[in-house]
This record gives sequence, C-alpha cells and structure tokens, in this order.
Amino acid sequence: MAKDLSKSQKPIIAKIESIEFDTVIVKKTKEMSVEITNEGDGDLVVTKLELLGDKVFNLKGVSLPITVAAGGKTSISVVFAPIAQKNYTTFLQITSNSNNEVDNAVTVSLSGSGKESVGVFTPAEEATTIIAMSAGPNPSADKSVLSYTVGGAVPQLVELYIVNSLGQRVAEIGSQLHSPGNYTAGINAANLASGSYRIVAHTAVETVQLPFVVNR
Repeated sequence: MAKDLSKSQKPIIAKIESIEFDTVIVKKTKEMSVEITNEGDGDLVVTKLELLGDKVFNLKGVSLPITVAAGGKTSISVVFAPIAQKNYTTFLQITSNSNNEVDNAVTVSLSGSGKESVGVFTPAEEATTIIAMSAGPNPSADKSVLSYTVGGAVPQLVELYIVNSLGQRVAEIGSQLHSPGNYTAGINAANLASGSYRIVAHTAVETVQLPFVVNR
C-alpha cells in the first residue's frame, strides 16, 4: 500500500523503563544501556542528553545529534562509578523531536548503590604508600590520634575514614593531598558504639586498614 503523503509523519519515542545498576564496589564501574525506540513513522532526532542528579553517572561515547529511523532503535551507554557507600539516583533527560511529550523531553531514572570492598585491604605493616600507621589510645573510649607516614617519592591523595565489621563507613577522618612525610589526624570515637572497627587509609595505589577498637 502506498504511503499517504498527505499525512504528516511523526516520530514517537517509546516509554523507557528505569535503569537499576544494583550494587557496585566503590571505585569500580558498571556500564548499562538505555535503549531509545522510535514508535512513530518519521525520523526521531535526539538533540540533547542531560544527566540531572548525582554526578557518579556518565554517558559514554555519545555524539549528537542521534537519528533513529521510524520503527528503529538505538542504545546509549551509561557508566556508574560510585565514590562512597551510599545510594545514588540521577535522571537522564532525553530531548528530541518526539511527538509524544509536551516539551519534547523524556526523563529516565538511573539508580545504583555503592559498597565498600571487603577483603581487599592491605594490612598496615605491608603497605607501601601509607606506612607506620598506628592509633592511640587503641582501644579508645572517646578520642584518639592517628599517626601515619606517606611513603614513596610523590604526593598522595589520602582519604581517611572508619568502617565497621560489615565494611560500612561510619565516620570520616579527612581527605588531603600529602607529600611524603609524617602526619597525624584526630579521631573522634564519641559517636561510635563499643565494638571492633577498621581505620582505612585509601590512596590511588592501595587501601590500608588498621584495626581499631572502641571500648566504654
């Protein structure tokens, strides 16, 4: 049957379900695809892609504009890279010439959770970037002082925090770029329940742990 040329051709972007990245280890990445389908009878042209929300989601290899023929589909790659143990949510806003939205934009929910890695820590006595790491008093009832040495020949970005027995962050100590040398940092254990913890020093090279006990 011949196409009715008197009828205006309209692109229609199909409904896109939410994308759930589930749980990803902190500092690792996971890539998933957002599929865009054109249910209309005219070319769909995507002119803008914008991520609104947590800045741990990024688009990969996208070049605009994107044209999707009538009845066709295309995929957009999104990379999730959590930086802390928490839940993340953002929204991918797709702007096009689609005829099914008042403002010609479709919004897709993206969500995922970051989780600290358990079992990949370097014991303090075996570390190369953070050496001579100790805390005192340990056990602590209130406040302690963390002493550590940044090794190597170049400055290191050192992130210090405390995790519980499940590997969950329960306290922040600080994050700073340090040249090789000796440093101290205060630990406030007043808000921690009695129990066993680990002081963690994270650098680009390794994640160092030191057992820490709170006892009241």
